[in-house]
Amino acid sequence: MDEEIKKVNGTWNGIPVNIKAEFGGHEFTADERTALFNGEIIEFQATSKAGNPYTCRGHIEQYEYNGKTYIGFKPIFNEDNSKVSGTWNGKEVKIKKEWGGHTFTEEELKKLFAGETISFETTSKNTGNKYTAKGKLTTQSYEGHEFVGFTPDFNKEDKKE
Repeated sequence: MDEEIKKVNGTWNGIPVNIKAEFGGHEFTADERTALFNGEIIEFQATSKAGNPYTCRGHIEQYEYNGKTYIGFKPIFNEDNSKVSGTWNGKEVKIKKEWGGHTFTEEELKKLFAGETISFETTSKNTGNKYTAKGKLTTQSYEGHEFVGFTPDFNKEDKKE
């Protein structure tokens, strides 16, 4: 016999809604429900179907599931804080904020999006030695997926003659 699903009522975007009172084994607190009905993103500790704890972020959203439209709590699973957006070659792109253990500064990001070459000190993960990485943004491909990312220029090292 199925357990009855506990729901809570509220108003979201001017619409009366009835959403599940819990997600991932976490029952929403009164403050979390208020934030959700106000359109805010909340964060809490949940448990995956495999039984692993994780931090869940989400909000109320209208979404489609199995051909039916619902309004309810929607987790944000693919939120990626490791990337930054900018305009490169006239188009909006997202790139990783770091490369080789180095987090790009705002100035470096401006130069990269402007198509310029930058250089910075970093440490080789293979040898542990410090070196100067030099490179720029390029279009790359991985397993058939094209993306824009930092490409080091290992072949054109400054050579002294």
